Amino acid sequence: MIERIQLPTALADFGDAAIAAAIIVAYLVMAEPYVGFVLHRRFEAAARRFSDARRWLYRRLLLLEWVLAAFCVAVVVIATDVDLATIGLRLPEGPVAISVTVLAVGAAAVMLALTVRFVVRTDGVTQLPAGQSVLAMLPRSPVERRLFSIVSVSAGICEELIYRGFLIAFLAAVLPAAPLWICVLIAAVVFGLAHAYQGAVGVSTTLLVGFILGVLYLLTGSLLAPILVHALVDLRAIPLGRLLAPAAKTR
Repeated sequence: MIERIQLPTALADFGDAAIAAAIIVAYLVMAEPYVGFVLHRRFEAAARRFSDARRWLYRRLLLLEWVLAAFCVAVVVIATDVDLATIGLRLPEGPVAISVTVLAVGAAAVMLALTVRFVVRTDGVTQLPAGQSVLAMLPRSPVERRLFSIVSVSAGICEELIYRGFLIAFLAAVLPAAPLWICVLIAAVVFGLAHAYQGAVGVSTTLLVGFILGVLYLLTGSLLAPILVHALVDLRAIPLGRLLAPAAKTR
């Protein structure tokens, strides 16, 4: 479990990287929702005309996520009193943290297996409980499924590093008197707003998921469980995409 003393207690802990850290957080709060909204609206428009629109979107998501994650890591490396362990890049320690990690990852794996089973038993196209923006993203062809698997794993790694590891550490530094759950909640709100392109329901859902992943991070003291759970949840989109294009041609 993460204790308050393990996280930064002042922005000065970031040293010469404090301004860079603040710029990244400002981008996450103010610019990322807009960038995501514009990117997905362009994709939705292109998807009506071009068969490779989803691959175009997947490649840009990969670029954006890995570049932003790299900036966060660079800031931490430069920071005076903040290191990679401070943002959760360490293995869980102790029986409780390890047990919670195993249970959480196991539950996510079961969810993925149940999704695959549901798709296998479903004949033809079915109604999926998701917004139009989410449905448009689901991979249809074998090539798209392979690329989306990389996107899913990358989202697990990059988004957890950014929104759980880096952002919670920054919030702990600027809100030294606040309980850690407040930092987790604020980070979850920022994470939810980053999915504004999904509409109000999508923002609410990702906010809740972000809060759960943040609590999981606090309980285990490591990003390992949040990363694996996030990736497994996103990978569910691959079998679900088959329901939208059961007769898709191999490309």
